[in-house]
Amino acid sequence: MGYRYKMADLTGLVDRLNRTVGAEVKAYREATEVEKAAGFYSVANPGTFYLEGAYGGHKLVQVINYGGGVRDVLYCGYVSKRELYHLIGALLNGLGEISETMAIRERAGLIEREIQERKDQRERVRLQILKAHSEAVGS
Repeated sequence: MGYRYKMADLTGLVDRLNRTVGAEVKAYREATEVEKAAGFYSVANPGTFYLEGAYGGHKLVQVINYGGGVRDVLYCGYVSKRELYHLIGALLNGLGEISETMAIRERAGLIEREIQERKDQRERVRLQILKAHSEAVGS
């Protein structure tokens, strides 16, 4: 018999996902006095991921506006905890790969700029030598 996935496992992954993308950990926050005066008691944190459950399954959603509208991130509907755990893990791995690829491309860009700077420096030295040579020959 395999591992039995618990809600704590899923919420841990969702917290990690929110930290990875720089989102708030809580989907809703308490309203400020001004917001309460306008009739709001809690306000959604756009960009935050959280879990919804129904029909014996769960899905990952992301808050898309201050009113609490959400979107189904993985487009899989309500699935088992096991399946959702692996889907969120794959999403995190993908985000990690994107970050690593961006870092590699940035390092490659720095190397390309350094190579170009060295070529430019060699060209300046070559031009200075030619200029000095032409002045010496012309004298």
